[in-house]
Amino acid sequence: MEKVVLVTGANSGIGLALCERLLTEDRQLRLCLACRNTQRAEAARAALLTSHSGARVDLLHLDVGSVLSVLSAAQEIKARYNRLDFLYLNAGIMPNPAVDIRAFFTGFFSRNIINMFATAEGLLTQQDRPNSDGLQEVFATNLFGHFLLIRELEPLLCQPGHASRLIWTSSSNARRSAFSIEDIQHRKGKEPYSSSKYASDLLSLALNRHKNNQGLFSSVTCPGLVMTNLTYGILPSFLWTLIMPIMWLIRIFTNTFTLTPYNGAEALHHLFSQKPESLDPRAKYHSLTSGFGNNYTETRQVS
Repeated sequence: MEKVVLVTGANSGIGLALCERLLTEDRQLRLCLACRNTQRAEAARAALLTSHSGARVDLLHLDVGSVLSVLSAAQEIKARYNRLDFLYLNAGIMPNPAVDIRAFFTGFFSRNIINMFATAEGLLTQQDRPNSDGLQEVFATNLFGHFLLIRELEPLLCQPGHASRLIWTSSSNARRSAFSIEDIQHRKGKEPYSSSKYASDLLSLALNRHKNNQGLFSSVTCPGLVMTNLTYGILPSFLWTLIMPIMWLIRIFTNTFTLTPYNGAEALHHLFSQKPESLDPRAKYHSLTSGFGNNYTETRQVS
């Protein structure tokens, strides 16, 4: 039977690169691009069909930051498909990221430069705000909307005799120090992105504990340091012009600088061909790229 695969945030960056790789892997799958921006989704679909003529690529309007949009999209998904084989939970935001310039230049001329670029630890803050549902925007988009989607789609995901897969795009920026169970939406802090990504790691562990016996398996991935629209918004363009040659040079010494969306999608693509019983429910699957440009996946335990 054809595999039914839904990818959130599929119109650009890692999501679009993943879709390209999935269609190259299996031309028989039925792929659904679930995106907030309809025009960009249509352009992404056209690009995919240009390189994969005859592929089955559907579009779905979904804003995971809106409860009403998630509920509406879930109803449409249940009307279209009788099951889901893979649900890639990839959409995410980092609103108004700000860099501590002093910390940046201090780290740039220190031994901590590689870790600073790889994790942005102590370097980035974001300005979060409540959305129209009264939830913190980053929490709603990166975590709660996806959780609500999973709950609404359980009839398609948890079926007797059939295994379904959840695959989250997490981050090396997912740090325990940024998360507090007493402030799960991170209303009081300045690192909502890190908090939401760490919470998604925890949620994946909980889903495995409660849903594996119903045929639902969850995994988290880290794409490494990837240059996407989200990343480019962190610094002014002239600084990226200065930094990029240095980053390509640094990649010779670290495997976490995947840099391109294609490379960053390595772990997401790797999990597509793995059997659920072979997966470690406590592992995070990291996309890595060697200094010679070879892509591979490595597992590390979730903190």
